[in-house]
Amino acid sequence: MMQAAYDERQRSMDYIDYQRSNYIRGNSDWVSSMEGGAIYHSDRWGTKNTATGEYYEGQPYNYFNYTGKNSKYNEQMQEINNRQLYEKYKTKAP
Repeated sequence: MMQAAYDERQRSMDYIDYQRSNYIRGNSDWVSSMEGGAIYHSDRWGTKNTATGEYYEGQPYNYFNYTGKNSKYNEQMQEINNRQLYEKYKTKAP
């Protein structure tokens, strides 16, 4: 029981740290359902597909202006902005 509580607290702290770090650095992560859960990472300069390395640069793709519009497939991507999405997509990454 104590181990389960410790593990849950650790997962919660990981998510909070992820959100805080992204906010401080001016980053966000997006999930593309059309590409089978591919993660896009946006920062101050643009947005990058973390699986293929494709990079979209410029004002419409930077963290401040990016709205999650995937121009490649004309889809609205979902931002990783809650713990469920974080655990589903970001904790799988190495």
